[in-house]
Amino acid sequence: MGHLPKDEVQRIKESIDLVQLVESRGVGLKKQGSDFVGLCPFHEEKTPSFFVNPDKNLFHCFGCGAGGDCFTFIMKHENKDFRAALASLNGSPLVGTSESKPKPEKSITHPFDPSSEKLMGQVLEFYNKTLHNTPSAQAYLQSRGIGHPEVINQFNIGFTNRSLQGLIGRAPKTGKDEKREWNARHGLREADEQAACQN
Repeated sequence: MGHLPKDEVQRIKESIDLVQLVESRGVGLKKQGSDFVGLCPFHEEKTPSFFVNPDKNLFHCFGCGAGGDCFTFIMKHENKDFRAALASLNGSPLVGTSESKPKPEKSITHPFDPSSEKLMGQVLEFYNKTLHNTPSAQAYLQSRGIGHPEVINQFNIGFTNRSLQGLIGRAPKTGKDEKREWNARHGLREADEQAACQN
């Protein structure tokens, strides 16, 4: 195979569905949240620790530490160098056009929008940034063997320290909330108010 331009290599990388590629090599995967999980093909294990993130098109094994993209997977799985892996994937039916795979959406910035369907993504992004700004949480992950920045970003690992509530703020008050506040300020309970209405 002749030398492929960089943009062609990138096109192949972006158009490969890593989940399909891994499954086509005999690895059974099950969906778990936004990832797919299965037994690692690179070491013996009984508990699945091999994760594929379809959004980022990356894999990582928390058992043996193997990880990377579609080229890395083929190189490791089939004992090939990069050129041979590239040739293998270039002729693969799993490769489509660059338009065949949707581009990942741009990350969402704050402030939070509770009415948006993307709220969960915003919360995960916030927790991930909180982890990056909390050395003690990073040290804990390091002690558990999962503190590598690539792993943290790949699987969007986060840390919560109750600071999210301050950013979201309180929910808008309803008429009942305002009524309770008025009653509290004037020393009335709801039972007193109901009794007054009945008299």
